[in-house]
Amino acid sequence: MNLTSRLEVLPMIEFLLELFSDIIFEFLLAPIFMPEFDLTASPKFNGFRMVLTSLIDGGITAAGAWLLIESLTADPISIMIVFVAAVLLLAGLFMWYRVSIRFFNYRRALVKERAEKIAAEKPYQEL
Repeated sequence: MNLTSRLEVLPMIEFLLELFSDIIFEFLLAPIFMPEFDLTASPKFNGFRMVLTSLIDGGITAAGAWLLIESLTADPISIMIVFVAAVLLLAGLFMWYRVSIRFFNYRRALVKERAEKIAAEKPYQEL
């Protein structure tokens, strides 16, 4: 294979890598780590997404906490491992915090929508 044929193949490989990374990030990782709670979806499905995301974020937080405790109790303390453990711990807590806020905002919007629907039906019930 000569140099010009290799240069022709590289853009195709870059395109495929970019395509697969976009698919993986947008359709697999983003819905798991930062789900959008949709009002048109069922509350059970959104609750399941909240539980799944909380379990994943809790696992990341637990891994960071375990690594932090283990690295601080080790004989030669490695500052790099302590830093990675602290980043994992804080990342898991931050992701769980953001998902919790989104879920409670979704629940608030759902309650508001139901209250508006009941208020709109009230005049017809009085007849």
